[in-house]
Amino acid sequence: MKKMPFIAHIILFVITGGLWLFIRIGYNFGRRAKNKDLHYDDNGTAPKEENGKLKEITEKIKAEQKKLDLLKSEIEKLEKQKSSYSTHEKTDIRTESSNPEIAKQEARILKLKDIYQRLKYAVDNQDLTAITEAEITEALAPTVELSLQSMNTKELRRKMNEIKREVKKVIETYEERYTTKSNLAVYRLMVIALESELQNVLYTLKYDKLENAENAIRQICIKYFSICSDGNQTIAATVKRFIAEAEYLFLNMVNVEYEYYIKQEQIKAEQAAIREQMKQEAAERKLLAEQQARLEKEEEKYKNEIENIQKQLSEADDSDNAELQARIKELEEMLSQVNENRDKITKLQHGQAGYIYVVSNLGSFGENVFKIGMTRRTDWQERINELNNASVPFPFDVHCTIFSDNAVALEHNIHQTLKENRVNKVNLRKEFFSVSADELEDLVQELQPSADFKKMLIAEQYKKSLSINEVTEIKDDIIDEEELEENIEEFALV
Repeated sequence: MKKMPFIAHIILFVITGGLWLFIRIGYNFGRRAKNKDLHYDDNGTAPKEENGKLKEITEKIKAEQKKLDLLKSEIEKLEKQKSSYSTHEKTDIRTESSNPEIAKQEARILKLKDIYQRLKYAVDNQDLTAITEAEITEALAPTVELSLQSMNTKELRRKMNEIKREVKKVIETYEERYTTKSNLAVYRLMVIALESELQNVLYTLKYDKLENAENAIRQICIKYFSICSDGNQTIAATVKRFIAEAEYLFLNMVNVEYEYYIKQEQIKAEQAAIREQMKQEAAERKLLAEQQARLEKEEEKYKNEIENIQKQLSEADDSDNAELQARIKELEEMLSQVNENRDKITKLQHGQAGYIYVVSNLGSFGENVFKIGMTRRTDWQERINELNNASVPFPFDVHCTIFSDNAVALEHNIHQTLKENRVNKVNLRKEFFSVSADELEDLVQELQPSADFKKMLIAEQYKKSLSINEVTEIKDDIIDEEELEENIEEFALV
């Protein structure tokens, strides 16, 4: 019945003894290092005498390590003995373990085991001087490198690598300015921390979040300058200059990474534009088919009517011939017009034919902003009416319409020529361009000499609205003057 407490005390004694030996060794090692004032030269090597002392201390550590191993094997032996108890003995142990004192001792054993494991890990991993100075300098960067989107594109990867080389050059330049090991250590830790923070900003960057990322970089630089300067004022000026240069390069890296997301958004916009164009073309083809069917009916009607009149003409008197001939001529002209429209529809259905339109909306988008689009509809005004029904406060003014057998190519040429003048350079479906009416007229004349171009911005509803506002303001001023005169008269009476 008394076996378990006895074993528990043995385990406690053994672990406590091992712990005491380890602490004693660590204390002696630290005291000797301090008393002997061990120093290393610039190459990281100690003098021969100090090397001998270090070797002696290392041998002692190894000897104590053997003792720790013996303690470990003793603990394992006792644990095996404990687990080999019979079922009856285990029942007795559980009974004794219900004693608060026994439970307390067992808890202490578990705690000491944990301390032993931690100290053992520290002894096993105490050799931190194996890394050379060159390796430290080479590894002056975050250990884990996050994958950036810009590295998947050749042009962006080239730009990013150029900036990285500049960053490395700045880091090496400022590293040479620190002459003491403590300041150099602070600098190196700051560099690793800054680059880790930069990686996080770049990795979490999203489209339409450029400003947030730039603000984050600025806040990070402010934070690290504050930490370093508060800790050591002697390096504050140097740290400030370094962080200023690093911040500029970090912001450039953010912008290069953001270019990837702009390009992705442009691809999405182009794909959406293609889908929208396909949808619009399908609707226009349906409309053209309906118009063609209507024209075919009209053509058949005119032909039948001409045949009937020709029969009447063969049977009529000479007095009626002139009237019937005039009617036949009129019907033939109408039939010719129908055939012409049918041929145009056929072109629109099976080719690239269509209308290029140039419109503006002074009240909605301001001066010198024009929309240049294309429609395959036989009546281009239908497309303009659709634009007017969109969410704009004023109707569009039409400056030019051009019919072309290859309207798709003509529109593309105009858009490419005005590429730098695009208002929205990401969403290419927004066909608005910032350009003067004179420049646009010259371009249209160059591409299509026969086209007419109206430079005047009519903006009728917009200008009328401005006039109404002016009249209202004048009335308000008149009312204010009348009230002022009344107030003067009242004051005079008083």
